[in-house]
Amino acid sequence: MRALLVAFCLGLAACSEREQPQPPTTGAYEQTASYALACATTDERCMARSALNDAIGRALNQPVNMNLETFERSGDFAWVVAHPRLGDGTAVDWTITPYAAQAREGALDADGVTYALLIKRENNRWSVLEFAIGPTDVAWLDWPERHGAPPELMGLPPT
Repeated sequence: MRALLVAFCLGLAACSEREQPQPPTTGAYEQTASYALACATTDERCMARSALNDAIGRALNQPVNMNLETFERSGDFAWVVAHPRLGDGTAVDWTITPYAAQAREGALDADGVTYALLIKRENNRWSVLEFAIGPTDVAWLDWPERHGAPPELMGLPPT
């Protein structure tokens, strides 16, 4: 009887699923390598791009490598126009992002061209104050007033 019980337990153990490792409970962006850039502390454009990579990567829930089209600076503010790309340079698959509905409805302008306002913070690092991904209007119209940034920096008339 004991031999039968041992054989049954061994058979049960062999047939049962082994415990699979559980994925981390954080979002997909945190599970992958970040595209933070190693920048010289004097390379303003690189540091701004690194901050933007992180912010937009979190918004899209996947790491991105922003291609900067425009980088303008005025005092502690910077204005960036950039295009999100995946790390290998390919286009973002918008269907797996929080912007899927906008992309499907044709309301994601210029394949996600991104406009961002950054500010220089502690330790001379850029922080993203606000951004708009693929807006179909001038989403940054009130940013100067809300953040105290010079409107001319963003191509807006002075107030």
